Amino acid sequence: MSEEEILEQPQSNSHPSDFNDLHVMSGLAEVRAQIESGISTQCSAFAVSPNPLLQADHVLGMTSAGEENQIVTDQVIPKDDFSLDFAPAMNQVSESGGQKSQGDGEKPDKLQDALQRYAVIACSNDAFDLKTKHKFKISSLKHTLSAVFKHWYTHEDRKTIEKDEVEQLLVEEAGFVAPNMSKNCVLLKGETFLYDKSLNRVVAWSAAQLMYPHEYKKWIESPTRSEIDYEKLIFDPTRKIDIDPNYINTFEGYSVNELLDQDQKRLEYGITRSRCAGILKMIWSLCNGDLDIEQWLIQWLAYPLQNEGQKAHSAVLMASHIQGSGKTTLFEKVMGGIYGKYHRVITSQELESPQFNGWLNNAAFIFGEEIATNATKYNVTPYLNALITAKSVTINEKQRPQKQVPAYFNMAFASNENIPFPLHGEARRWFVIAPESKLDEKLSEQVYAEIAGDGLDAFYTYLLCVDLDNFKHDKPPITDAKRLLLNASKRSIEVFIDEWVAGETKYKCISCKAKQLYDSYKEWASSSLEHKYSYRKFTEDLKKIDGIKLLEKQRWRYGREEGQSLIISIGDRPDGKTDMDWYGECANDFEKGVPDVLDKRVV
Repeated sequence: MSEEEILEQPQSNSHPSDFNDLHVMSGLAEVRAQIESGISTQCSAFAVSPNPLLQADHVLGMTSAGEENQIVTDQVIPKDDFSLDFAPAMNQVSESGGQKSQGDGEKPDKLQDALQRYAVIACSNDAFDLKTKHKFKISSLKHTLSAVFKHWYTHEDRKTIEKDEVEQLLVEEAGFVAPNMSKNCVLLKGETFLYDKSLNRVVAWSAAQLMYPHEYKKWIESPTRSEIDYEKLIFDPTRKIDIDPNYINTFEGYSVNELLDQDQKRLEYGITRSRCAGILKMIWSLCNGDLDIEQWLIQWLAYPLQNEGQKAHSAVLMASHIQGSGKTTLFEKVMGGIYGKYHRVITSQELESPQFNGWLNNAAFIFGEEIATNATKYNVTPYLNALITAKSVTINEKQRPQKQVPAYFNMAFASNENIPFPLHGEARRWFVIAPESKLDEKLSEQVYAEIAGDGLDAFYTYLLCVDLDNFKHDKPPITDAKRLLLNASKRSIEVFIDEWVAGETKYKCISCKAKQLYDSYKEWASSSLEHKYSYRKFTEDLKKIDGIKLLEKQRWRYGREEGQSLIISIGDRPDGKTDMDWYGECANDFEKGVPDVLDKRVV
C-alpha cells in the first residue's frame, strides 16, 4: 500500500461524508477517535505512534536529507487535550514549524528550482516551463529569477529541450479531445471571439469554425478547454508576465537580432558601426551636421530598445519643405524594420476618426506621415500631446469591447510642410528638426543596401551600445527649428500682441480699454488677411500672455467723462495719479489711433 493511501483520510459511506461534517455533528473527540483508529489499522512501513504528531507537514517521515525519520513513540498526549492545529493564513507568519525566513539559502534553492523547472528550447530564444507546460521568451526569466538568471543560464546542468519535444508535451497537456484547438486556442470569457496562439491574434468564432471544422464543437463542449479574461490578453514588451500561464502576452520580440560573434558576445563597436555606416550618415544629414541634435536623436531611438517597455515622454518631429531628405526612410523603413509588426504608419485619416483606434493596439513605434490637413491640424495637437505622455489608452476596435491597456508606444512625425501642426507654449514634449538638404543618391543606395542586408541588425546592435547616462527622455532640447515652428504656430491674436508690444503697429502700446484694443486687432487682421477671433476669445487669450494684465470692472475718468470697463494694463501707474484718472487718460490717448470700424461702439 502506498504512502498516499496510508495517510489518506477514511471515507464514509453515509452522512457525514467527511471530517468537517463529523466535527459539526459529533465534535472533535469523535474525529480524534476515527483518525487514531484509521492509523492504527494500517500496515504502515513507519513506526506510527497511536497518538497524532504535534507538528505534521508534507515531509512527514522524512529528514531534510530524504531519509526515513524515526517517529517518537513515547510521547503521549492526554485525550482531553487533543486539538486541531490550523495552518496560518498565506500572508501570516507561522509561530512554529514555519519555513525559513526569506533570504536563508534563497539563491541555492532558487537556482536548483530553476534548473529543475525551466529548459531552453534548442535553436530558439524561447524557454519552457516543465511544471506548467508553458512556453515563453528566455528574457522573461530575467524578471523572475533576477540575480539567479545568469547562474541558471550558464550552469552546466541547465536543461535543453528540442522543439518537437515541446510540441509533443503541449499536445499531451491539451489532451486528445480536439488536440489542435486545445493546443492553440484560448476562449476569452464573455466574448464572441477567441485567441489563437498559432496566429498570435484574436479571431472570431466563425473564423475558428472554418479553421478547425472537425474539432470546433468538441472543443467548445470540452470542460478542459483553456479560457482567460479578455483583460488578461495584453501587450507587454517588458515580458514580466510571460511565465504566468494565466496571462497571454501578444509581444513576441522585435524583427531584428543582435549581432554576436562566435563566442555569443556582442560584436565590436567598430564592426557594428561599419555595417550600418550608411544609416548613420543619413541621420547625420537629417540633423544638418549638428552633433548635439544627432546625439539626442540617436539616444531617443535607443532608449526604448535598451529598456523594452519604457515610453519616452517626448516625440520627434521632422518638418521641412525639402523632399527626399530621408525622413520617411529613417522612421518607416529603418525603424519599421526593427520594430516589425509592432510598427505603425498613420496618416490624417486615423486621427480624424478617433472613434476607432485599433491602430494603437500592440503598437511599440508609431510614425505619422503628413498627418495634418488645413481643416484639422489645429484640433489634432492636443490629442497628440496626450498620446505622447499617456500611461494607458482605451482601445476601441470595431465589433470588439473597449479595453484599457498600458501605452508602450513611442511616436515620430515627418512632414514636407513647414507647419504640419501648430505647437503652442513651450511645447516641452517635442523635439523638432528641419532637414536642410536632400539625401545624396549614392548614400540613399547605400542605405537601402544595408536595409536589404544585415544593416538593420547592425543598427539595432549599435543602438544597444549607445550611452544613455545623461539622456533625459522627457526634456528634449530646444532647437532653432522648434523656435521657428513655435513662432509660425502663433494664432493671430498672439502675433498682433507681439507686434503691438514691440511697437510695430500704428497703435500706441499703452493701457486701454479691452474693446479699444479689440477694434484695433480687427483692423490689423483685415489688413494682414489673418483669421479674426471673437471678442470673448480675444480677451480669454490675453489672460495667457505674459506682461499683459486684464483687469475686470475698472473705473476710469477723463474730464467730465467716466465709466467702468475691462481694462488692459500696460506698465506701472505714474506717481501722483489715481488708477481711475490714469486709466481715463490712457484710454483717451489710445482713442486717437483707434480705427472707425463699422461695428465700433462706445463702452
